[in-house]
Amino acid sequence: MSFKSKFNKYARKISLALTHFDDEGDGKDPLVDMVRRLVNDKPVVFDVGANIGQSVIKFKKMLPKSQIYSFEPSARPFDQLLIEASIHSDVKAFQFALGSSSGELTLNENSCSDMNSFLEMGAGGSGSVLGQSTVPVKTIDEFCAEHQINYIDILKIDAQGFDFEVIKGAKQMILSGKIRQIYFEIIFSDMYKNVPRFSEVYDFLLDHGFVLVSLYDFHYQKGLAGWTDGLFICQSALHHPNSSEE
Repeated sequence: MSFKSKFNKYARKISLALTHFDDEGDGKDPLVDMVRRLVNDKPVVFDVGANIGQSVIKFKKMLPKSQIYSFEPSARPFDQLLIEASIHSDVKAFQFALGSSSGELTLNENSCSDMNSFLEMGAGGSGSVLGQSTVPVKTIDEFCAEHQINYIDILKIDAQGFDFEVIKGAKQMILSGKIRQIYFEIIFSDMYKNVPRFSEVYDFLLDHGFVLVSLYDFHYQKGLAGWTDGLFICQSALHHPNSSEE
């Protein structure tokens, strides 16, 4: 199949999967779009790839009653994350990674800590690798069972090319309809090696009952799409009895 045919195929699938709402302003601010689609005012948020706590600050500003579980495997940014988490009684920080299986992985520690990745840097990467560290890895399914977490309202992932592995590690929670929104980074460029194709991730989510709300903030490299962020919502959450869409 030619590139043009593949592009047209996925363009049609995306247009069919986009959720349609009457409210104006959808697709401009992912946090606003997330909040609009929540079914309760005390949401459970998983902040995967929390770095130094940037997302904690944003979520707490928009959702002051949220219960946040933040995950950051790298020691250097984790120390700063702990400081931010300590401000809030309902933010818990964990120094390990989430992935598709439990065990240990080698993390490439970048001079820019928000570029740390389990994947090898590609030609389009930025910063420089200062060293490597071995970090523990758990799955979301395992963590939720251990901590008796029954649902996740928002699963936010910024794992620098490892996002799909995190999602696959939540398969049981997804299959049981216990994850309502997933927001993650989608990489198109050669920022890292062996990043899964967007079509693979997209098909997985559609096959497991999610639809696309929007894509946000396209970034470009050398005149081509480099990366963006996508928000997906479980179809069952669209018809929840407490949803504002009812």
